[in-house]
Amino acid sequence: MVVTSDGALYGCGMNNNCQLGLGDHVIAKFMKRVGDTGKSKGQRVRSVRCGSVHSMILTEDNTLWACGLSMDPLCGISASRVAAIYAKVPARIRHARFHDNDVILFAAGVSHSAAITSKGELYTWGEGVCYTRSPRSVPLGITTHTSSGFQGRSLHPP
Repeated sequence: MVVTSDGALYGCGMNNNCQLGLGDHVIAKFMKRVGDTGKSKGQRVRSVRCGSVHSMILTEDNTLWACGLSMDPLCGISASRVAAIYAKVPARIRHARFHDNDVILFAAGVSHSAAITSKGELYTWGEGVCYTRSPRSVPLGITTHTSSGFQGRSLHPP
């Protein structure tokens, strides 16, 4: 998946779990635009992360979206909001799950996902040591450093 300079999202490749968010299970042999259907239509994408069976998308308004396999908690989408085992188009992960804080960093792993908010809180969900169906906070501090126009982030224990 790639994000263009104007915030459009395109994807191609394996799509057997709807992880490209194109609305189907068909392998995409050529680049196709993501987000032409569903509630994410018209959203400008800031960045994207791809797991093996799901993808996470962050839009310019700091909203986190997910698509792909959703019967497991990988996407962080409430089971009541997804009618099938797949989120075929990007579905919004509600800000309430992050205590209404903006997501600034995020990751999509093989069987888990993670996000760090503007308040320095780390949220994880999916399979792993602590199996959880929805984002939950993990104690962690984050400090933002700015030097010569470069902005980097370093993590440290509380």
